[in-house]
Amino acid sequence: MVYYIKTHHAKIEKRKNCLNAIKQDKESFGRYDYDSLISMLKEKENYREIILCYLKELLIDVSGALNYATWKRAGLARNIIRECNSIVFTPYLLRTFPKYRQYYEPEMIDEVYTLNLPIFACDKENFKDIAEMMFDGTMNEDICKMHPSKISKNLVQMKLGDK
Repeated sequence: MVYYIKTHHAKIEKRKNCLNAIKQDKESFGRYDYDSLISMLKEKENYREIILCYLKELLIDVSGALNYATWKRAGLARNIIRECNSIVFTPYLLRTFPKYRQYYEPEMIDEVYTLNLPIFACDKENFKDIAEMMFDGTMNEDICKMHPSKISKNLVQMKLGDK
């Protein structure tokens, strides 16, 4: 019994630390800490929260947020934004999303869009389309190439900088 209590408290503490790391990460917005949280949620089979974490990872990937600090240091120059963005669909997420299709609910997109990011290059409807193609397993190579290009064009047109 004592072992269970100690282990349970250690897991709770580990989760709190992980959530705190996500909140405090102003550079990658918790993108890589979500993997740790997902591992903990898988132990409890908390599929709804697992899906939300995967969706947050995807949103961070396609929002432009991971590059925002670099662009800001460069004065938000359009040529820098055009040349220096790494909006990609990670193979891991492409493989993982279909496994959780049965747990996905369209309302989750609204929840994910409450994430506090400095930029949203991918609007909510486009993001929903991307997520649903990934859950359905219909995101093919052509689509994977088309969407980052479209999102990059959105970034350049967002008037982040006039240079």
